[in-house]
Amino acid sequence: MDKKYLIIIIVVLIILILVLIGYFVSRNNVQNNNVNIQDVDRPPGGGSIRVIPPGTGPITNGTSSSNDIRATSSIPPIYDLPPLVESDIVTSSPNQNYQTLFKQQLFLIDIDYPKIYAYDFSDFIVKYFDISDLENIQIKEIYNPSNNLNTYNFEKIFISPNKNQLIFKQRDIFTLVDIDADVIKSLPPFTKNLVFLSNKLILYISNDESYSYLADYDLVNHKSNKIRNLGILNADLVAFKNGIFIYEKNNPIFFLDLSKSPVLRLFSDIDKTYALLPSSDNNFLLISYFNNLTSNNQTVVMKVKNQEVLTSFPWAIVSDKCSFKDVLICGVNDKSDFDPETWHLLQPSNDTKLVIFDPQTSETKEISLNGNFDVVKPMRTPLGIIFWNRSDRLFYIIKVE
Repeated sequence: MDKKYLIIIIVVLIILILVLIGYFVSRNNVQNNNVNIQDVDRPPGGGSIRVIPPGTGPITNGTSSSNDIRATSSIPPIYDLPPLVESDIVTSSPNQNYQTLFKQQLFLIDIDYPKIYAYDFSDFIVKYFDISDLENIQIKEIYNPSNNLNTYNFEKIFISPNKNQLIFKQRDIFTLVDIDADVIKSLPPFTKNLVFLSNKLILYISNDESYSYLADYDLVNHKSNKIRNLGILNADLVAFKNGIFIYEKNNPIFFLDLSKSPVLRLFSDIDKTYALLPSSDNNFLLISYFNNLTSNNQTVVMKVKNQEVLTSFPWAIVSDKCSFKDVLICGVNDKSDFDPETWHLLQPSNDTKLVIFDPQTSETKEISLNGNFDVVKPMRTPLGIIFWNRSDRLFYIIKVE
């Protein structure tokens, strides 16, 4: 055999031997250093596992976990909130002096005493109930949506301040019903949110990708006019005087004065805002801060003019669970573990008390609740405190001194 070919064969054999030796050595190392992979326990009832983003935890008592290689000093604070303002709290019990207003189950639309606007599940009709005289409650049918809408598939019903227009939200479709004019119109495609400002209708329109803007919807001609672009995703809108507060949950608050040029003005740079509720006289404002990764949740009441904090509470809330006319009233879970996000997914809050705050005197009162209550829009009236209980879809009145 040619010496040249013999050398090539020997070299190839040496390479094959080295490859085999390397394979068996690495296999042995893997077997000797085998890692046990364990299943991660899922939350009770199943569901997905939440992954906590870097920089948010876990931290306990100011020290980092032994498995956390980041320095504690490198972790920025979750967010800065105004300090808690202490106030004298008077607790009382109405001796369970509850009374249901109506026998039938209803879906709350609005409470404008002495009238309550609601959707009646028994006959699928929108009605108002005049409770000026509890012995002789007057009921008037306003609109029967079964003629035009899928009455079993709406998420929310809006009503205009003059009570002439209803807007039904069905998934991503908003349908406007003008009761007096007997007109039904679909709002523009990609409408995501809306708010009535006096008797004007402001729309937030976004396709979540290439554009988002505010529009003024003409309730007579049923045409929308663009106000301005809005670089905010999933914007919440809250009417206030001649303009609107605009914010995305867990982000700063902006204000747009529609009586002037449409320029967004920063109102608050605290980036964990979850809910806003102005008082009816527009002098005070409830702001609720919520973060589901921490327990640092808080609700404050402030003066709008100078943003002076009048009081604060160690819990988060959604505006649907409060009313703010002459006084602020909220339905609250005493355990302070209310989660606004799961509440919107129909998880009940199991409220244990009503919290009443008077911004004029800075006095706080609490009324204990015993029962299966998920309070929505508690309202003080001459008859007592009226609210809708989402748990059983009934309206209740609590007579208080």
